[in-house]
Amino acid sequence: EDLLKRMPGIEVDKNGNIKSMGKSVNKILVDGKEFFGDDPKVATKNLPADAVDKVQAFEKKSDASLFSGIDDGEREQTLNLVLKDGKKAGYFGEAKAGGGIPEQYEASLKAFKFRPKSQLAAMGMLNNINKFGFSFEDYFNFNGGLKSLAGNGGEIRIDGEDLPIDAGQPVTGKVNSGAFALNYMAEPNARNRFTFNYMGNGMDKVLDQYTDAKNFIPGGSFSTQQNEQSRFDNLVNRASVKWRQQVDSAHFMTLNLYGLTGYNKKDEASLSESYRNAILENRLQNNINNKGNKTEAGGDFTWMQKRKGNWPLLNAVLQGSYRNQNSRDFWRNRTVYEDPIQEVRDEQYRNYTGTNTYGSATLSAVRALGKGYFLECSSGAGLASEKTHRQQGPLDMPEVITDSLSPEFSRSVLSLTNGITLKRNQKALRWNIALQRKDLWLNPVLSKQSLYNKHYGYVLPSAFMEKELGKGSRLHFVYNTSVTAPTAAQLMPVADYSNPLMLTKGNAFLKPEYRHTANASYFLFNQFSMSSFSASLRGDYTHNNIAYSRTVLPNLAQQLQLVNTPYEWSSALTLNYSKPVNSIGLSIHAGITESWAQSISPVNNTDNKNNTLSHQLDLSFSNIKSDVWDLRWGGNINISDSRYSINKEMNNRYYNYSGFAQISYRPVAQWSIGASGDITYYTAQSFDQPVTVPILSAEITRYLFASQRGAISIRAFDLLDRNKAVQRTSQLNYLMEQRPNTIGRYLMLSFSYRLNKAGNHNSISIQR
Repeated sequence: EDLLKRMPGIEVDKNGNIKSMGKSVNKILVDGKEFFGDDPKVATKNLPADAVDKVQAFEKKSDASLFSGIDDGEREQTLNLVLKDGKKAGYFGEAKAGGGIPEQYEASLKAFKFRPKSQLAAMGMLNNINKFGFSFEDYFNFNGGLKSLAGNGGEIRIDGEDLPIDAGQPVTGKVNSGAFALNYMAEPNARNRFTFNYMGNGMDKVLDQYTDAKNFIPGGSFSTQQNEQSRFDNLVNRASVKWRQQVDSAHFMTLNLYGLTGYNKKDEASLSESYRNAILENRLQNNINNKGNKTEAGGDFTWMQKRKGNWPLLNAVLQGSYRNQNSRDFWRNRTVYEDPIQEVRDEQYRNYTGTNTYGSATLSAVRALGKGYFLECSSGAGLASEKTHRQQGPLDMPEVITDSLSPEFSRSVLSLTNGITLKRNQKALRWNIALQRKDLWLNPVLSKQSLYNKHYGYVLPSAFMEKELGKGSRLHFVYNTSVTAPTAAQLMPVADYSNPLMLTKGNAFLKPEYRHTANASYFLFNQFSMSSFSASLRGDYTHNNIAYSRTVLPNLAQQLQLVNTPYEWSSALTLNYSKPVNSIGLSIHAGITESWAQSISPVNNTDNKNNTLSHQLDLSFSNIKSDVWDLRWGGNINISDSRYSINKEMNNRYYNYSGFAQISYRPVAQWSIGASGDITYYTAQSFDQPVTVPILSAEITRYLFASQRGAISIRAFDLLDRNKAVQRTSQLNYLMEQRPNTIGRYLMLSFSYRLNKAGNHNSISIQR
């Protein structure tokens, strides 16, 4: 990562995200081979710079395009890290261990072995400083990709407590975490490649969180305040296998398999109070204990055949997945209503078992029409099935089952999709237009009685265009439509009483969501000045959006039921500009984003329209042409306006201002000094006080032994002891502010040792 920051045409922001020639890098190869599921940050944050000979930047075509010779228009901005000859034999890596005060620790081990026909990498970490070892993209790749998380081939549901990573938001709570990952790749020849990935992670998270929510109802509002303490433990193991085989010049196949096992446990205690006009209306003491486990497996198989004649390409794809989840919940509630005074105690257990299966098959064929035109016909079928079984009863009599709250529920979705695509691919212009017909048969079953078997039919248009306007200049447009069927949890018409002040219930008569997305973008890169400019306009529209309808009772208890709202809108305009200014020795990046969203959430039979308009400005600077100093600083302004149709007096505006500065100084090879500072200022009209969070950290490193293979470091985090996590949300009919605990000031002494010889620091070159 430090190496890439110094290279012309490549940008690395403070979070490690990479742009090459102005475009985001989504794939990094090592000697032309995939590395840890293609997640760029795994390579850039772990490979030592002195192992790299060249960095090649290019746009990679898809495997289907490279095999068939028929350009499908897909491109992926890619960096290829070419290793030095001396690093292609033997092992190299790094071991690190550290301890600090008050009670901090960290340890990590990285080992790599690269050969011309194989690669082996292992990484492990253990710490209690809220530092995770893997990034968001890597979690999905190890987990089998996004499709492995789909309940019916198109729905993605993520349990945040399962993620061993920081997805970009502040890391909340105090976390002890550990992870281990293994990557093995073998390529006996250019036509045959096998990859195995494994990742295991576990964590113990202690959270102490205060929440203040302002809820809007027709003609008024009320507030809810909650204090929550919880402890969460989990352990997850994931493995995936990829096999890529070009059987001969006419046949190509890929096989991807994945598996997952997981266990989690959570103990939570909370106290919430609801007020109207500063008068207490109700109070809830809630204690919940949960244990659960899950097993998941799946894969996909692709077969392509090149042919002579008018039908040059046939493609067949098979997909399948299976998931099983089990959980056991216990809760104890004490609810007090003030007017009239009433106390209700509720102690129950609930056992849950759920299984999901999905399978699909798709066949497509490409016909050559001449003069660069192609026609692709496709046909596919899929079947998704979800089955859930719930048993609920009084906690003191576990043998008793409450029948009305213990349903057996299932839903199946049969889908048939037929489509046709006209495409043309030329050197400077690539485009396609497509039209699909998608038929869905939705069948929910409650207690072995079919509720209905409905048919839904949709026409799904799509379009794509990419035009090269000149050297380094490009125009891009894409439009897609999709359909998502409601899940079993959304359809099940049985209330969840675990929180008596917020009863939730599904709706067996939900319709599928029908979504339109469009994105137009312009990109310009000047290879002489290394400047880049990009502009993009995105829009999303969802018909029959699935959302909660809320009913607020006089005692401020809420009843929520899922319904289809007419629509949900969102749009965004983003502009970015980057340029190195050699005369002042700085690289400048500026960006602006304007976004707007509108959603409908019924409250007490009145449609509340929530409009949110956001303005964001980013400006950052970094120095160039220095091997001794590395300076980076910048800031961010984010202003959000939220407006509610049911109560215009509660319209609100948020202001978030943040700034950062990073400096590193290496006067000689044996010493390195660094410091960083971040400050964030939160304010909003509807919250009591603005919040300022300044974080100041520093580190000094002394390198030891020949070629600086060893290093001893002293790092101080949050010197002012002011670290806080503040999260503010505006959606549906409420404003919410959460203030969870997070890690505070610590001092860490660590020692690291490189397992490889550093060798001569040869010059690094970049190729395009």
